[in-house]
Amino acid sequence: FRGRLTSGVMEAGFVKYDEISNYLYHFEVFETQDITFDVKMVVFSGDANLYLKACAEGGECRIAADNVSAADVLRVENNHSAKTIKHSFKCEQTRKAQGSLCQFVIGVRGNENHGTHYDISVQESKFHRLMLPGHPVNLNLAPDDASYLKFSYPKSADGTSLYLAIEPLWGDFSVYLSKSVEFPSAADAALAEDFHAGKTSLYAASKTIALTPELTDEQSVQGLYYVSVASKTSAALNIKFFDKSESELT
Repeated sequence: FRGRLTSGVMEAGFVKYDEISNYLYHFEVFETQDITFDVKMVVFSGDANLYLKACAEGGECRIAADNVSAADVLRVENNHSAKTIKHSFKCEQTRKAQGSLCQFVIGVRGNENHGTHYDISVQESKFHRLMLPGHPVNLNLAPDDASYLKFSYPKSADGTSLYLAIEPLWGDFSVYLSKSVEFPSAADAALAEDFHAGKTSLYAASKTIALTPELTDEQSVQGLYYVSVASKTSAALNIKFFDKSESELT
């Protein structure tokens, strides 16, 4: 495999004539979700065909010369410089208390005697990733991109506090949180925080924010939270929520 594709991150590649480069793209869910994504390839010199195939769990997953014409392979075979495959699927959560993995293989097959240079990327549509308590979610965003998350916090014991922790890895981005708006923005979020992660400011840019009842004008921190992460530049970060009791804080 040439590598793994991450939503919003472009990869450059080169294939010889009739050579096939394979990329993996996978998505982990903690609840059954309907997901749509686009696979985009831009050819700068030469020509290549684009293929997409869903992988069976635990099975062999590869685009090869003997399966590019199979019924379960989506394909774009033309001489256009820009090629796109849009795909919608249901990623089923099948394991209790564990994530389920939906995985795809993306193939690029060279169709030019002198070789082909290209860029390839995956872009996910607007939907919420489910967050689990204490488990960081890693996000990679292109410039002017956005990712959306949600988490549920049940009734907690007295003296327990809820927190949202953001660890910037690079880039400029903003985090918005709301309990009433599914896709919060700067205009309607209960919480809005800006982040700048430079080479010398990674540690200083990290924030752990207490989510108090006053923050969302409610009497309790219990409920469903929606989070938007909007990038200004290419950016990467880890984000998680967790709670701590008074004894753990002291």
